[in-house]
Amino acid sequence: MRRLTPGEQLGSYVVERLLGQGASGEIVLARHAHIGHHVALKVLKSELATDPKVVERFLREAKAVGRLDHPHVVKVTDFGVHAGRPFLVMEHLEGRPLDVVIASRGPLPIGEAIQLWLPIAEAVSAAHASGVVHRDLKPANVFLDRSARGPETRPVVLDFGVSKVLDAIDITHSAAIMGTPTHAAPEQLLSSKTVDARADQYGLGAVLFEMLTGRPPYDVSSFFALIEAQTAGPPPRLGALRPDAPQAVEAALARALTLAPEGRFPDVESFAAALAPHVSPASSAPSDPASG
Repeated sequence: MRRLTPGEQLGSYVVERLLGQGASGEIVLARHAHIGHHVALKVLKSELATDPKVVERFLREAKAVGRLDHPHVVKVTDFGVHAGRPFLVMEHLEGRPLDVVIASRGPLPIGEAIQLWLPIAEAVSAAHASGVVHRDLKPANVFLDRSARGPETRPVVLDFGVSKVLDAIDITHSAAIMGTPTHAAPEQLLSSKTVDARADQYGLGAVLFEMLTGRPPYDVSSFFALIEAQTAGPPPRLGALRPDAPQAVEAALARALTLAPEGRFPDVESFAAALAPHVSPASSAPSDPASG
């Protein structure tokens, strides 16, 4: 894949530097050539740009996020094509991804973790209300943004590239697995095509479990080991890894991580409501976990 270089122009945007890269492409910091404000560009790999299904998923991300207007969902403001490579124009965030914070700090205090997690759940709930299921909720897809003025950190949900729009035709093959296995609901490991909002509830539970313990619910090294572990039974109790966890928090997480979708909460709002009483008081919660 040819990397974008500083000074290269994509439409109205001039590349400044690389921010990150993944399996599907790269994200660069760019500035608007005329207005001067900074944005992040997510650019698809050239070798993937010739695959109609990959391009359709890329377009779907723009459409999925475009139908959302929520302070905790990353904003996508434009779409373009440069040298045959589609790109998304997104708001520029400053801070660190949640997975990096967990790796650096280890398990978070329970009240602080829930306080950070509640806006993530609120964003996912808003997506569901707009008919969008994320399907890839994990700490790496949550960014703790501190670009706004003030000391507060804003959790932002990223990467709707494998999302499912419930009122549209899903291009996912019936046998395909979309998302990250360690944080995916068991029914999603069988087929992503038929999953609904309850799969995201499991993903949210897996994110909070990792925030509280430093590891995913099933801490395994392979897809087949994960299937075997899920077949054997539910993940470890939160209390076994965090003896300081309130019983109500443990019970809420256990319900969200129930292997059968019908055993989970009716919706994400109900899950969040069960955890809301356990947030840290504003005066004692760290204001900027992204910097710690």
